[in-house]
Amino acid sequence: MITVVRWYSLIAAIALIAGETLVLVKTGKYLPLSIDDYLVAAWIAACAWRLTPDRPDPSWLLAGWAFATGNLYAILFSRMDPTFGSGQRIGLVTIALLAAAVGLLATAALGRQVTPPDNTTRSLS
Repeated sequence: MITVVRWYSLIAAIALIAGETLVLVKTGKYLPLSIDDYLVAAWIAACAWRLTPDRPDPSWLLAGWAFATGNLYAILFSRMDPTFGSGQRIGLVTIALLAAAVGLLATAALGRQVTPPDNTTRSLS
């Protein structure tokens, strides 16, 4: 499970960086509005890279996925706002939100499976 979560997170982080860069280049989006996306993608990639069978603690990766999921949730519903929403790329943001939710749930499930060195079961609750 560690390997699956690790590779999923790395691929998703790279996809987020690539997608955000394409949006910046094609739409002329104001760069400071993308900094949070770049930071969370770098955070997820770094935490996923650090996640190995020797270091199985997914807590920091879980925090990154939680931030990404919350951020994408806010973006989606601000764009769907009937009064002020732009309606731009709602389908793409929905897919990204679902991908982040999968990462969040998979990392949380991994956290419930992690066994600390003293052989007691660890729970994130």
